[in-house]
Amino acid sequence: MVEAIIVAAVVAVLAITASMVYRGYITDTRQQTVTNLAETAAAAANAYLRRTGETPGMEDLQLHLPNPDRFNIAINEDNNTVTVTDADHSSITATAHY
Repeated sequence: MVEAIIVAAVVAVLAITASMVYRGYITDTRQQTVTNLAETAAAAANAYLRRTGETPGMEDLQLHLPNPDRFNIAINEDNNTVTVTDADHSSITATAHY
């Protein structure tokens, strides 16, 4: 009986540890996705600005996202930056200059 309780406690500790590691992995992956999207959008904005001499709008970037509702993308023409935020987790955000 004591052995079963010890085994259950060890399994519980391993499950909690695995859950925390998985959450960290998911958060890191989402942050990397947002960062990559911000850099891609900034490169597209830079190309548009150089080609036309005008500040781009979202439709000018021609970004093809599989799920566009997942990200909020904002272009700040005052300081030439693109900011991307994960719509599901507002703490996950990235800004890139163009």
